[in-house]
Amino acid sequence: MIKGYTLDENVHQVSDMIASAADRPPMPLYKESMLKVDVNDMGLEITHPISPESINVKKELPMSTEVHKLLKKWFNNIAHESPKKIFLSLWRVLPQFLAENEKKLGPIWHLVPADTRTPDHSIWHHSSLVSALSICEGKPAFFIFSLAPVQGYIAEARKTKDLWIGSMVLSYLSWLGMKVIATDLGPDHIIYPSLRNQPIVDLW
Repeated sequence: MIKGYTLDENVHQVSDMIASAADRPPMPLYKESMLKVDVNDMGLEITHPISPESINVKKELPMSTEVHKLLKKWFNNIAHESPKKIFLSLWRVLPQFLAENEKKLGPIWHLVPADTRTPDHSIWHHSSLVSALSICEGKPAFFIFSLAPVQGYIAEARKTKDLWIGSMVLSYLSWLGMKVIATDLGPDHIIYPSLRNQPIVDLW
């Protein structure tokens, strides 16, 4: 609950179920082919799906009470803001806040999986999808838009700066289209590309 705003529990459950179904592709032998997350006596070990390298967090994992205190402190700092700013802070700033202030996991917070059974996406991606689905009244729909032909446009470049400018123009035009949706509905409604941590979106 934020300033009297509540989310209907049924809406949340249905949105979470739809998002979970969308997040878990029916892939065979998914445990061997996707991101591995193991919690053992040494701490947390994360293995990338296409790399033999692992990230080991050889220290104690944070206790839920510690994280709760940190979150409570963060929420108190934004509680006076408008619902829109609170939402944008939850979507954009919270993952970064935890990565910078929760010292036990640190930047690994960005890799915390939404589901250990199919840990191929982070909890932040899942939460964004649940948030977007929550206002669709059980009738979500996907809209796909593309600028084409991209390859032919970029192929006209003769110098590296031409290539950069061409790519930047396409990115900017794409953002102008996405900006309408982000402004009216929220940046969480853009499924791909992810708008989080994008400089042009941060400026917006």
